[in-house]
Amino acid sequence: MSFTSSNLFLLPLLLLSFFLAGAIAVDPLSSQCSSPISNLTSSYDDPIYQTNLNKLMGYLYIKAPPTGYANASIGSSQHTTIHGHALCRGDKNATTCRTCLVEASNRIRKLCSSDEYKGAGIWYDNCLLKYSDNNFFGVIDDKWKLFLINTMNVSDPVLFNRKMNDLLGLLSDKAASNTSKLYAAGNVELDGSGLKKVYGLVQCTRDLSGVNCKKCIDDAISRLPSCCYGKEGGRVVVGSCSVRYEIYPFFNVDFIWYDNCMLKYSNEDFYGKIDNQNKFYMWNVSVDCKKCLDGVIDELPSCCDGKEGGRVVGASCNIRYEIYPFVNV
Repeated sequence: MSFTSSNLFLLPLLLLSFFLAGAIAVDPLSSQCSSPISNLTSSYDDPIYQTNLNKLMGYLYIKAPPTGYANASIGSSQHTTIHGHALCRGDKNATTCRTCLVEASNRIRKLCSSDEYKGAGIWYDNCLLKYSDNNFFGVIDDKWKLFLINTMNVSDPVLFNRKMNDLLGLLSDKAASNTSKLYAAGNVELDGSGLKKVYGLVQCTRDLSGVNCKKCIDDAISRLPSCCYGKEGGRVVVGSCSVRYEIYPFFNVDFIWYDNCMLKYSNEDFYGKIDNQNKFYMWNVSVDCKKCLDGVIDELPSCCDGKEGGRVVGASCNIRYEIYPFVNV
């Protein structure tokens, strides 16, 4: 979308300036400055470009958090138009998204002064922000790459990497088919016990098509062995997509179980679909029940002697008495 109005973004800019003053600084994963102004022709109009950049930041701040993504092209001429987008991680809510983008906008303007550069990008755990005088929408950006690893080694790298690659391959297909978000996360068991799992997350910037998203993710997955083979966690981040895996859950959980009920929510339609990824196991530990109960009963006088009711709860058993009925008959 393109914009030329001079006052359309006044309120967003005022809001952004207010929040920038109170934002808590968080270190980015990486940043990049591009299109040095010293290399540009004399047709570059600094004041107009600066104004358009301010408008872009205000627009992205307002429009990206509700859905997790926004892009825009602002300007009326080739030399003053600026293109930009903002993306938040697919499991983050609007508040977290907005907080991250405030910090990103603040930091990138300091790292890549618009007096010196016409393009910049910055990446955080929860969001990314990128702008340029060149229209980059729809084109895979794999020139910039970042590799992050968990330095701990797994015990069986062959099994682990097979399971991890299978998971990320499935997530790549899922993200590419989910064209409204281009995001997927999940887990897979490592040993069949339910106790050990590998968790994965993949995501693309939403200017890409589903086909290009899958191409970007698959290429990132193919780079994991060179940086992270046999490691408990790893991440490949490029300009248009990211891939990450860990042996612990690092994305938001969207389900919860109690003894008597279960609650699940998602921004994806899961009705009528079998969910066999989210599961856990519980079992009773073999103990001498009578010995446990006798020990608990022995504790009653120390807490409850002469009382109308009392309870002692242990890790393996518990006992309770009252002068009124407290169990279903």
